[in-house]
Amino acid sequence: MELIISIAILAMLASLIIFAFNPERGFKRANNAERLTHVSAIGGALNFYAIEHNGAFPSGIDSQLRMLGTAQTGCDFLCSSTSTPSVCLDIDSVLTPDYLNGVPMDPETGSAEITNYAVQKLPEGIRVVSCTPALDEAIESIQ
Repeated sequence: MELIISIAILAMLASLIIFAFNPERGFKRANNAERLTHVSAIGGALNFYAIEHNGAFPSGIDSQLRMLGTAQTGCDFLCSSTSTPSVCLDIDSVLTPDYLNGVPMDPETGSAEITNYAVQKLPEGIRVVSCTPALDEAIESIQ
């Protein structure tokens, strides 16, 4: 019994030491977790919108990957190996407050003008992508 308790204490100390030596990686992983939550929330909100509008998605969502935001220029990013148009797609007024409290923004680099999340309509559903994930992870959702 004492051996099990000792091993558990050592495991907890080891995890603290690993985080202490590489806190930046821990923060990046936490931001990626937040990005995944945002991607899922945007996809869910768009699907609820479509359910209440006879299957139609908000205007501007089509087969082209489009950056979300209010900016009229500067939205042309390489997002998930696909270029987005220079004008952002503003869906905030369509989704707020009925489906979201506000369109989420990337935790590190996002703003209302350029959220760093992009959407695309596919035959199998709505694709939502985080354009600036950390640690070379692909963060996207198809709902």
